[in-house]
Amino acid sequence: MDVKSNRRAVVQGVLMLSNLNLRFGPNTQERFAAFTEAWLNTVPDGIAPERLEAAFSTLRRECVQWPAPKDLIAALPPEISFAQEYPKVSASERERLSDWLTQIEARG
Repeated sequence: MDVKSNRRAVVQGVLMLSNLNLRFGPNTQERFAAFTEAWLNTVPDGIAPERLEAAFSTLRRECVQWPAPKDLIAALPPEISFAQEYPKVSASERERLSDWLTQIEARG
């Protein structure tokens, strides 16, 4: 996981939220810097930037006041795993399937 991309997603997300002029949000440059630093220190580094972007998108659609970092964590979409476990095939089953394929090929 690229920590730099993760941090960039947090900074961009906080910036987008600040553009919405939500209640209780940062209203000066100094407060924006403090808010951003707090979010960077609170949001874990191991979250994929794509998931962070999706969560910030959800917050932008739904929030009427400035969210807490825990709101971002709650808005994270589930992790998607593309790894799929296939059932183990025994040697006898593999041999049976091989024989079956040989028979099919012989017919063709």
